Amino acid sequence: MAEGGEAGEIWQTELMGLVQRFAVSMKDKAGSNPWLDQPALEYAMVYLMTELWDQGFESREIEQALTSALQQLPRYSAGGR
Repeated sequence: MAEGGEAGEIWQTELMGLVQRFAVSMKDKAGSNPWLDQPALEYAMVYLMTELWDQGFESREIEQALTSALQQLPRYSAGGR
């Protein structure tokens, strides 16, 4: 875990909760998507990138975060799905 002590642990717990709620909500929405030609997750990720940009994240930061996440995906999926 990164430095930050108790405040860092609280921050990390809140961040992970936020991400988990997003993932659960996305799964629910994907399951009820009436537009089968527009994958809900892809649509949401494009919109998320726009929102991140609008909130002041630089394109370099967004690209770096996505690239890092994609590189780490095999570790979580173990080749599945």
